[in-house]
Amino acid sequence: MKRTAERTKTMVVGWSNLTLTDLPDDVIYLILSYLDVLSLGRICQTCKYLRTLASSDCIWLRYSKRHNIIKDRGCDSLKNKCRVAQNWANGKFREVTLIKNSVRLLPWLQYADSQLWVSSKNCIKQYHVLKNGHLRENSQRHLRGPKEDVCRFVNKNNLTVCGCRDGTVMGWETSSGCQLFNYKLHSSDAQCVDIIESLVVSGSRDATVKVTAMQQDDNYSRLRKTLDVGARVWSLAVSSHGSLIASGSSGCGGVPPVTIWDLNSGEVVSQLGSDHKRGAGVLDMKFESPYTLLTCGHDTSLRLWDLRTHTCVSTWVEPFDSALYCLATDDENTIITGTARHGMTRRWDKRSTKALQVYYTGVCSSPVYSLAFNSRWMYVALDLCTNLVDFTATNTNSRYR
Repeated sequence: MKRTAERTKTMVVGWSNLTLTDLPDDVIYLILSYLDVLSLGRICQTCKYLRTLASSDCIWLRYSKRHNIIKDRGCDSLKNKCRVAQNWANGKFREVTLIKNSVRLLPWLQYADSQLWVSSKNCIKQYHVLKNGHLRENSQRHLRGPKEDVCRFVNKNNLTVCGCRDGTVMGWETSSGCQLFNYKLHSSDAQCVDIIESLVVSGSRDATVKVTAMQQDDNYSRLRKTLDVGARVWSLAVSSHGSLIASGSSGCGGVPPVTIWDLNSGEVVSQLGSDHKRGAGVLDMKFESPYTLLTCGHDTSLRLWDLRTHTCVSTWVEPFDSALYCLATDDENTIITGTARHGMTRRWDKRSTKALQVYYTGVCSSPVYSLAFNSRWMYVALDLCTNLVDFTATNTNSRYR
């Protein structure tokens, strides 16, 4: 009995020296799964070992379902995505002016593969995006050649194509900056362009959309089709499968604001928005899938169209009655629009009909002419500057430490 008592005493003393970190990982994970966000944040401040376990995606999976996390190709942890999503929801961000313009412009930008392209007068400038979202200018990759200002441009498949104020359409190989073509296609501003395989589709103030081959073919004319819209063309997009063209017009002269064309035949498939008021022009559009189209414009509404039924399936109305100049989407649930109202952008959720967060950027009264975003930050092009809106700034009182 005496020996048994001594052994029991030794075991009790040994157990009294154990701490939480001496438990197996799966047991600690089970304990952490019962904690709220505030308690997890406190656990993360105790030691590196517990911080690593408490930051695991398996712990934050159930919390991520409560946040509208923006789809992104980045490799951030789920914990960090929840923290940044909370900043988006609460409107907490840090704004930095990255590019300043000496005169007022109507800039257009494109963001892809850690590169930001921004139009400036008759040049398209390339910037490398750093890890903190700031930019490093790459002057050797600037795309030059247009005689007049660039209206809009697009980057796809190592090609950059732009439309200019004098009606010309120009193209470059993006990686080398080598100019591939320079065609005079329109009698007035080439307001919008898109690319599909070896074809360029351009829309103009002269009320036409033209389909042009990038290279000359002896068996075919370079100009493949001319589509008469009947009103000034402000925007266009080509579906991913390459069979449909959507053109957005000024909505004047009895012409519906959206027309869907068959790329192969050049025939009108459908005309959308014929019941909209006169002048409800479409300023920007984007295909989310081969048969779903997003549009926005002067009538202060963002719309989602189903091209299989030729109907509008969702409408979001800007509460401040401001024209929507541009849109960007993560191709899932989040859409952000740039408005004509003092640098204001609006975030929308496709699962809700209500307007969500509004973000005021810049110190001027400029409209937001173009924007791009990912889960961490947003780039906003104003008339005198291009700004970074950074949602990753760490709050010292954050629960997500």
